[in-house]
Amino acid sequence: MSKRSKIAAGPGFSVTVLCNPSVLTERLGIAREEWPSTLRACQHDADAAWFAEAGRLTPEMLVSVRSLQTMAFQGLTRRTYVEARAIELVCDLWEQVAKQAPAPLGALDARTLTKVEKTRLHIDANFAEPLFMQGLARNVGTNETKLSQAFRTAFGMTVFEYVRNRRMEEARRLLRRFDMSVTEIAFEVGYEHSCNFSVAYKRHFGITPKSERAAASH
Repeated sequence: MSKRSKIAAGPGFSVTVLCNPSVLTERLGIAREEWPSTLRACQHDADAAWFAEAGRLTPEMLVSVRSLQTMAFQGLTRRTYVEARAIELVCDLWEQVAKQAPAPLGALDARTLTKVEKTRLHIDANFAEPLFMQGLARNVGTNETKLSQAFRTAFGMTVFEYVRNRRMEEARRLLRRFDMSVTEIAFEVGYEHSCNFSVAYKRHFGITPKSERAAASH
């Protein structure tokens, strides 16, 4: 487990905590059965390198971050202090995850799970294109209501929340490459107007695309 924090050039402030799954089971005593279904699925995917869970920066988390930024410890004491504060951040984030975790995958039968996973893979390959529930449901041989409910049960979000998340993740990756303009990136991830993209990006990450790029350049 490690701690990495970055203060953007503007109102945006983000903290990233990298945590090995063993910390959840061995240090915090959280059984795998209690993990969100999306995390459990990631653990069984040989090609998956990361699982990301976003949360809001609570006052308690902010205290931990500020303490890390101002600490004067050195050597082994510093490492121990960083680990302790990082554990606090993981606990605070997990508390948020636990409150909004979707139902266990076991709540869905195998046939429904196959349809949900097929839908997810289709979205991953086509998230920048216009997607409609009617077409997604027809693609897997079910109706819109059943697919919508099953998708939310499996992944803890609606189909279009998942689409938006995929668009935002790709947009952030492209912004940090510096070889495309913000307008070009907006089109690349499925937005017809860059102003709509900028509003959606700030709502999602709490920082504008331009501020994101400026922060990444430092």
